[in-house]
Amino acid sequence: MGLCLFKARLLHSAVGKTVSSVLAAMPEIRVIKRQYEPQDEIAFAEGAPTAEDSEVVEGKELAAMQVSQTSKSGFTHFIDGAQRSRLAFFDGQAPGYMAHISAAILERVEREMLRCWHEASELAFFAPTGGSALDALERAEFKVRRVEVAEEVGMSALIESVKTKIGTARDELESKLKVDWMRSDTGGWLLADGGIAYAANRASGDHRVAGVIKSHRKQYFAKRQSAEVVLNLKECERTSVFIAKTGALGQYFAYSWYLRLRDDRGESPAFGLVRVELPFVEASFGWADQVSGWLLAERAPLSLPDMRYDRMLYPIRRVEMFLNASQPSEEAMQALLGV
Repeated sequence: MGLCLFKARLLHSAVGKTVSSVLAAMPEIRVIKRQYEPQDEIAFAEGAPTAEDSEVVEGKELAAMQVSQTSKSGFTHFIDGAQRSRLAFFDGQAPGYMAHISAAILERVEREMLRCWHEASELAFFAPTGGSALDALERAEFKVRRVEVAEEVGMSALIESVKTKIGTARDELESKLKVDWMRSDTGGWLLADGGIAYAANRASGDHRVAGVIKSHRKQYFAKRQSAEVVLNLKECERTSVFIAKTGALGQYFAYSWYLRLRDDRGESPAFGLVRVELPFVEASFGWADQVSGWLLAERAPLSLPDMRYDRMLYPIRRVEMFLNASQPSEEAMQALLGV
């Protein structure tokens, strides 16, 4: 659902069609007036991911390598996704979230990103299956997304399931745009915020697309010697290329390496550290040095005031700002809820 359709929803709310009015006949449902996250009240435990040693395909073992810097980048298109969600109601103990998800590809034109190659967005209500609220909202022509959850789980698990589904829906929207770009035969190189293995697998073929992963929830090297190679990288150094298995079951593959964009010995070992992915095809192998040089060239201007400036490349921040400008405000969400 685009911004224009979202505004149309607000027009409906002005004449009485709001979430509160739709659910008014259901006293068991609580429409949430203020914006807050239930983890303010419920503690959640987050398990550590299982570490594994990945297969190194450049050299005999993982090593640090100096990257040659360049003043010019070969990236021409940039993609990112965004989401804004708000707890909307409780159907018993089952939470319902209102979420706006979006993704966009911007094209660089004469060193500035002035052209939107493609964008997509959707506003929907996410809640576990089995409740009556989503049925009522769907009859009122609101977009709903049902979340499958295990039976007899508590409120904290329900909340985490819904929030995970929102993030997955945003990832799917981003992946669709990546696949569209790869199948379009558009010239140049696409730089994605996040992984590209799943989209490259769907598109198939040799595509000039790279992904930059800023978070490190999964540890690809567990042995102390290998882990220290990654964490002790100096600015403008990368590791050897290895095979990264991604996806819930490790069913997608990518050529990958770590790269230190910036260094500050007064910060954490992950400061300025990113992981790069290229499609798992023969044509990708050998691009690690050149792509790393392009990424180093994309460090300027600095992405302040974003707190992730050490890993956030400016073109990706521009896409994020483009998407944020189209997100509904808290006031607009409250109006749609009718609170």
